[in-house]
Amino acid sequence: MQFSAFMTVRGEEDEIGKSLPMRIAEYIARGILEGRFATGERLKEEELAATFNTSRSPVREALYMLQLEGLVERLPRRGTVVKAYTQKELRELYEVRLGLEAMAMDRLVQRWTPQVERRFRRVLQDMEEALASVDAEAYARLNDDFHQLIFEHADNSVLWRMYRQLKNLLIAVLQLSTQDVEQMRMSLEEHRGIVDVLASGRFDEAKALLLENVRHGMDRALRTR
Repeated sequence: MQFSAFMTVRGEEDEIGKSLPMRIAEYIARGILEGRFATGERLKEEELAATFNTSRSPVREALYMLQLEGLVERLPRRGTVVKAYTQKELRELYEVRLGLEAMAMDRLVQRWTPQVERRFRRVLQDMEEALASVDAEAYARLNDDFHQLIFEHADNSVLWRMYRQLKNLLIAVLQLSTQDVEQMRMSLEEHRGIVDVLASGRFDEAKALLLENVRHGMDRALRTR
């Protein structure tokens, strides 16, 4: 199963042709990503069935889809709950992300052009404005946009799908934990440094800076657990 419509909280897709279990799964996934369903919360089949005016059968199928993707888990005597990840599991998720970002950067440097640089510079400008207004939510979205640009210009659809699925799993685990002003300022400098060294052709250094930035995100995530 591909999480085609689970991939982004901000994007909406055409509902035509989607099965009822898929639409229920997307509703639940979006609720998890937006924090409406908290980690460890029980997902009650009867309430979800009532929301969609249906029987429990398509709800169970939807929950099974989400279980396969790692967003929920089935526990004895509790039923299906939003999955809680241990520090070890969270570290493993970030290790996979590090590998994906490294592969994406290797492909990006082969496709780096002044036009690509301008796209990254625009995101950096917006990140700077979010920092100036101390808008942590806007900054988080733009941070995400920056990393998505790396995968977009890597031009590998498999890498792109894997990254988006993993990214949303991390969002669900962390439930959009925010950064303070100093963390945002440090993050902005790291992202600006990545673009600056890319623009000067120091591609190996850019890759090292990118991976360091992701590791800093992992360290912050682990401190919040």
